[in-house]
Amino acid sequence: MTILNVDRLEKSFGALMAVNRVSFSIEPGERRAIIGPNGAGKTTLFNLISGELDPSGGRVVFVGQDITKLPPNERANLGMARTFQRNNLFLGLSVWENVRLAGHPVKGVSPRAFGSTQSQQIQVVKDSLERVGLYERRDAIARTLSYGEQRQLELAIALATQPKILLLDEPAAGMSPAETNRLLGLLRDMPRSITLLIIEHDMDVVFGLAEHVTVLHYGEVLANGTTEQVRNNPRVMEVYLGVTEAQRSKPRVNAAKETT
Repeated sequence: MTILNVDRLEKSFGALMAVNRVSFSIEPGERRAIIGPNGAGKTTLFNLISGELDPSGGRVVFVGQDITKLPPNERANLGMARTFQRNNLFLGLSVWENVRLAGHPVKGVSPRAFGSTQSQQIQVVKDSLERVGLYERRDAIARTLSYGEQRQLELAIALATQPKILLLDEPAAGMSPAETNRLLGLLRDMPRSITLLIIEHDMDVVFGLAEHVTVLHYGEVLANGTTEQVRNNPRVMEVYLGVTEAQRSKPRVNAAKETT
């Protein structure tokens, strides 16, 4: 059974069709990237999947349940978590407190429960911070973290909800190369019990992580396949990278001739 099925999803804003009959399916444990030029409809698609926007048509099925009309909190209860392009942190609270707010209560447990339940919640926070390499910084105030660490903290917050699928909206945006490499390592090390769906412009991150790629163009699916299939798709090369088929097939002029 697929974990996520997007079926002919649409979203219009007046005369603008931002997402136009987009369909794809994701298997449990898969690493899927959504790429496309600016304005292709990627974030709008994420907003439809996560419940931030209501679709104009189509449906979203998650873990076998039609969630098209469910609000974001109910989707989260089913195991869907999301990060955003901009950090959404409590900057005046500690790293630990930020994550504990997300992990409290643990699914199916009353927020007023104590005892072993409280211990369970503490363990969830600890595990989430260790997963992203921030446990040693647990007492630091969020605003004192570097930008890369704040992105790691946002990832820990999402993990504290114990998701089945994690939607990452441009997680490497604004990061230095070193921070990006660290993030890529963290995502590669994620357990296969968590399915990853990522929007990203950094092709090193996309091809270093994803197994399958969906390419959007003007709100429609331009291509859908393995990373190699998408990498070698002439239409994708032309639309996304600006390389035409003629340019791809043109023999490379050697350096000596170029200087003559």
